Amino acid sequence: MMPSLTSFHLGLRAFVVLVLSILCFLGLQHHASVPNGNLHPIATRNVNVVTNSGGSASQFAAQLANKVAVPFGDVSFNISSSLPQIQAADSDLVRRAKPKGPTLKLDVAICKGKALRRRIANALTAGHDARTWTPAELEENGWIDFTGVSDYQIPEVVESALREVGTDPTVGMENRYILMGNQFTNSQGVKKTLYEGSYENFFNAKGGSIVANNNHSPANFVQDAHDPPLSAEELALELPIVYRWSDIAWAFWTNVADNAGVPRSNLQYIIRDNVVNDDTKYIMERVAGMPDVPESVNMLDMVFPGKTYHVDTDKGAALLGTPHGNGAAFLQIDHPSELGGRDMSITMFTTVVREVPEGAPPGTLGKINPEKSKYYLVYELLLQ
Repeated sequence: MMPSLTSFHLGLRAFVVLVLSILCFLGLQHHASVPNGNLHPIATRNVNVVTNSGGSASQFAAQLANKVAVPFGDVSFNISSSLPQIQAADSDLVRRAKPKGPTLKLDVAICKGKALRRRIANALTAGHDARTWTPAELEENGWIDFTGVSDYQIPEVVESALREVGTDPTVGMENRYILMGNQFTNSQGVKKTLYEGSYENFFNAKGGSIVANNNHSPANFVQDAHDPPLSAEELALELPIVYRWSDIAWAFWTNVADNAGVPRSNLQYIIRDNVVNDDTKYIMERVAGMPDVPESVNMLDMVFPGKTYHVDTDKGAALLGTPHGNGAAFLQIDHPSELGGRDMSITMFTTVVREVPEGAPPGTLGKINPEKSKYYLVYELLLQ
């Protein structure tokens, strides 16, 4: 009996060693370092670049390889049609299923907006300014500069809004585009890597305006990967020290304003182009008086110049209490010496596309196509 048992064990051990060897080999192939700065083979195979900024897709990939030490994650990275859509298999983040639709209620948004307004006033009294980051420090925190890559064009309705406030959209608009795609050190000194998140904004120093058009916080991507969601303390450990829109926007605003010889306090307008956040859109619809009907597939129809609400009203406070209003508020909360002492009004409007069925009688209004229609917000920091 002993020989057969020994043979069995030897055979089993040989089989296990073979399996482990195969797995080890595959793991090494998957996680091996990338020689000579080339992209990971999986990432290279899946890069699909469409850009109007000049240069071929291979040149873009080479640029990406020089800036990104390790391949992007397996979460579809489809922030803009001009960026690589990379689906490699090295991501630490796997998104959990999220409930569809808004979670922010009108009364809660009003309370949040009023609380933010109090914080703006308290920040002015305290007189303490948060740190102003430089573009170079953003790169040290894992952000990669992709300015000039995007083919985004400011839409006509936003140009109209800029002209309405005295800004020529064809002069002095400077694009700044950054992606999270590198190693960073968190607040506890631990090195981390993250490949999700992007911020693209246009700045006009002399016109005192920021057009925020394509902004995706890495915090949202990290939270989506955890069920249950992380606490605020846990979330902070998974993110770079600087990751909020208000910090990023202020870093580039001060850079553009300083280079133009314009006071940093000249910022007056923040235009949110193409609002897609469910909570913000939901609150806009409630502020406009649309019924809260879950079955409704209609959307807000409020053409430019739309309607304006002061933040001392419930409707204005509700708009301030949205995720988009939060960013505008923190610009004032964090930098009271330049932006403090001002109140705020918020304007909202939409562009809707109605599709009339073929053969419909003349004058038929048509049904709104929500995929082609957009929401907009303008936050005005009122000068005293």
